Amino acid sequence: MTLFGAKPEDAKKDLFRERLMWSVVALILVGAVLGFVFRHWPHERVVDRFFDQLEAGDYRAAYATWNADPDWEKNVDKYKLYTYGQFQLDWGPSGEWGKITKHKIEGSVEPTSAGRVTGIVVAVRVNDRTAQPACIWVDKKTKALSFSPIECKF
Repeated sequence: MTLFGAKPEDAKKDLFRERLMWSVVALILVGAVLGFVFRHWPHERVVDRFFDQLEAGDYRAAYATWNADPDWEKNVDKYKLYTYGQFQLDWGPSGEWGKITKHKIEGSVEPTSAGRVTGIVVAVRVNDRTAQPACIWVDKKTKALSFSPIECKF
């Protein structure tokens, strides 16, 4: 076949390819933006579940979420540093927050550090208090909770 005998390009196919290429680029960009915006969502969800359990008064389930161990009652010796009794004092009706009736996740951040950061800080407004939020540290790997070593603000 010679140059002059070649078939003419199909304009519809070219238009389809171009639209397909731009659609793929747009999907990749949207995916990247959503991935960035919701990068801490799993950690926030664990904290949200924890506070839902506290609101329901289910302190045993909340303690299991805190330790990321649903079988914590079988391994009580493992949690001698922060016992269930101390947990109840901190998070029960006599604790700093009183009876927890409502909460709102205000945000989360990965602390900046020169070294490797192992967790995410989640700020929670408890009982509509406008003062200092509850700052919860969520371990990235295990999703265990603890008090944040870093102060957080709204």
